[in-house]
Order: sequence, then C-alpha cells, then structure tokens
Amino acid sequence: MIKKKKKVPKQVILRRLKKKGDKYWSLYIRARDGKCLICGSTKSLQAHHALVRKKVSNQTRFHKNNGCTLCYICHLIEIHGNATKTILEKYLEVLNSLYTKEQQEEVVRKSKEKNKLDIPELTIIVEDLIKSLKELKDKPKQ
Repeated sequence: MIKKKKKVPKQVILRRLKKKGDKYWSLYIRARDGKCLICGSTKSLQAHHALVRKKVSNQTRFHKNNGCTLCYICHLIEIHGNATKTILEKYLEVLNSLYTKEQQEEVVRKSKEKNKLDIPELTIIVEDLIKSLKELKDKPKQ
C-alpha cells in the first residue's frame, strides 16, 4: 500500500523558512565580521539586528545590511541590558563604519515595505543567504 504524502500547511513552510533564514542570516553576519565589533572579542559571538526585527518589516529581518556581530556581553548586557551613552555611541560608530549612508537608508526604506513575505520570496532570500555565506567562507583570508 502506497502512503499518500500529507500536504504541509503554508504556515508550517513559512515558519520553517523563517527559522532557516534566521540561522543563515546569523551565520552570515558572524562570518562576515569575525569578531565583536565593539570590544573585539571572538568568544560567544552573536548577530545583532540594527533595526529590531520584531518591530519592523520582515523585509529587513534577513537583510545583510541590517546587522553586526557582538559578543554575548556587548549584545545582551551592554546593548539590550543597561546601555550607557558611551556604549550606544560606540555602537552607532560601528554601524556607521560598517555601512554607507546609502546602505543604511536602503534598510530603513525596506523596513517600511509590506511586512509579509510569501514562500517564493522567502525561499529566494534564504538561498541568497546560503550562497553569500558560502562565498564568504570560500574567500581567501587576508
């Protein structure tokens, strides 16, 4: 007897793609930067969204110009915990050195676009992240 394949609901596919997108976005950001851009640590690295992903469009959630690498301490304690004026100034300095004004404006513009991503759009985004990560890893170290 041949079993019929169950049709996977659209919401399940979208959830899986978003999870995969989050994973590859984080891997890409951390591979690109290689260290905490505030303190220089290479331990316990995390990818941090410049524009908070939950409060803005999904168009920027996986955008390669919407993040930087921070260590656990700088990310969760310094930025999300009790950010001082000095830390925030350093963080803004990092973002300004990492991205051009045009790149920053593009992310802000994207954040105002429609929030929903459909399966084909999300698939393309995830495939691009995977490709970009592979290119980063294949690039000779300087």
